[in-house]
Amino acid sequence: MGINYFTAFGFAFIATAAFGILFQAPRKSLPVSGVIGAVGWVVYCYIRKDLAYDSFYAMFFATVALSLLLFRVLSLLCRDSACIAVWRRL
Repeated sequence: MGINYFTAFGFAFIATAAFGILFQAPRKSLPVSGVIGAVGWVVYCYIRKDLAYDSFYAMFFATVALSLLLFRVLSLLCRDSACIAVWRRL
């Protein structure tokens, strides 16, 4: 049986946003971080399950997709630095 990517996206979104709440991230960054975490999980599942690559390669390409595409693009769209929440806490 295949994986339902919409369900995986939804659960990964909720899990990532829950970690943001747990670590007291700013409220405006919760939807953005949820999307980033969900896209990373769906890319990982697609490469691991459908393309049948090893877990190392799936994790590598999911990380590349997150770092190059989502972190940069969403930080520009939200007009906020990707690490601003970390530096405010220190």
